Amino acid sequence: MYNGSCDLHEPQTEEWLIHPLEYDGWLGGDEKFLWLYEIPGSGKAVLASFVIEEVKKFCSTSGFVGTGWAYYYFWYKREKGEAPQFLRWVINRLCGRSKYIPAKVHAIYNDGGEPTTSLMGALAAILERFQRVCLVLDAR
Repeated sequence: MYNGSCDLHEPQTEEWLIHPLEYDGWLGGDEKFLWLYEIPGSGKAVLASFVIEEVKKFCSTSGFVGTGWAYYYFWYKREKGEAPQFLRWVINRLCGRSKYIPAKVHAIYNDGGEPTTSLMGALAAILERFQRVCLVLDAR
């Protein structure tokens, strides 16, 4: 999903997004949440791929020590909730970025299970390794 969306991006189509103060406040400031919404098929996935690239650049060059990032594309055709898939993906990405696997993640692996409550505990454990985390979600 991500690579296909990157391929569809046209330069300068994101100008309306990156210039408002809300975007700068979210990416580099104290704003904790940035919400973009639009009708299906309007290009949100393409815009999300642009934001992901910007977040990757920001995290590698900003000087913010302890900044992590992850992204997830929700799939509207999935018949049941995506919480476990989403949590597993984000935990995996953040463990990779921190080069650390918390004991709670090891416990889930060793127990062979992954109830959502266990995944939430594992996410909380890996989040402790970061001062800041940028999370980009595309919900179709």
